[in-house]
Amino acid sequence: MLHRRGDRTVPVSHGREVASLLPNARFATLAGDSHLPYADDQRELHRALAGFLGSDLPVPQENSSPLTRREVEVLRLVAAGLSNREIAASLHLSEHTVHRHVANVLRKLGQSSRAAAVGQATRAGLI
Repeated sequence: MLHRRGDRTVPVSHGREVASLLPNARFATLAGDSHLPYADDQRELHRALAGFLGSDLPVPQENSSPLTRREVEVLRLVAAGLSNREIAASLHLSEHTVHRHVANVLRKLGQSSRAAAVGQATRAGLI
């Protein structure tokens, strides 16, 4: 179980307690104070997961993504199952702008569907 050290919504003590109730769970803290998914520092999250999995996978380098930050943000919401309309409302963008971001992601990743783009981006560590 991963938890931000400075999480203001759920204290570390609560996260540690929940982890203690789960069979075979391990508890690890990461830097930061956001309760949101780990969008700000994917490298730290990757290192924590690789350490847990005992993997020697390379840590993605900053700016190694062919996608812009906004495209990554949109793709994460696509991966969460949101429609263009829902993404637009969430990010305070027009639906047309979201459509363009999704089209750019598909083009850059060489995919023809949202699901394929999410799969490729996940495997590549982009999201």
